[in-house]
Amino acid sequence: MAWHIQRDEIVKARPGVTQRQFIYNVSRSGYEKEWGKRYERPGPFAIFLAILYRIVPKVGPLRYLELKPATPETARLFMKSFNQTLDRYRGALNEQRTGRLRLVNLNFDTGRPTGPGEYRLADDTYAKLARTLAENRFGSATPEIAKNVLEFFGNPNAPISTRRHKKEWRETERALSELKAWNTPPAAPAN
Repeated sequence: MAWHIQRDEIVKARPGVTQRQFIYNVSRSGYEKEWGKRYERPGPFAIFLAILYRIVPKVGPLRYLELKPATPETARLFMKSFNQTLDRYRGALNEQRTGRLRLVNLNFDTGRPTGPGEYRLADDTYAKLARTLAENRFGSATPEIAKNVLEFFGNPNAPISTRRHKKEWRETERALSELKAWNTPPAAPAN
């Protein structure tokens, strides 16, 4: 859509650029082989919004909607990053097929392990995972998953954003209690 909407500005910023160079292009068969045959084309509402976007002047508060074409250096960095991500994804799929996949729980922005209170979506996702495991009576839980979730919530003073939602947090605490009981091995009998 950016090419169709901002073609003149893109060509002005990068003389000689073609649509094919601007858009990451994959053949239909290549796309289907990599990601499957399910693809939804833009509907009438999306096309209407694109046309509206093109004719509405970008002034006042709408000036933030103006697309600025990527510089050649930014485009190069994006393509390098995109290709590295695709290579890592393919490598992970290959490791999964051979049973060697080991995923490390890292915050990709910092390169460090994800911790509570650092990222709201991580907090919410861990809380939802704990509740879902409890709802399913830990049928899909493994000791490793249980240990990871319990370690994430291990510090009671951590600034976990999920606490803002009182009802969800009570349900999460209940789920964590059940998970802890489920994951605690029974004591060995005394001799």
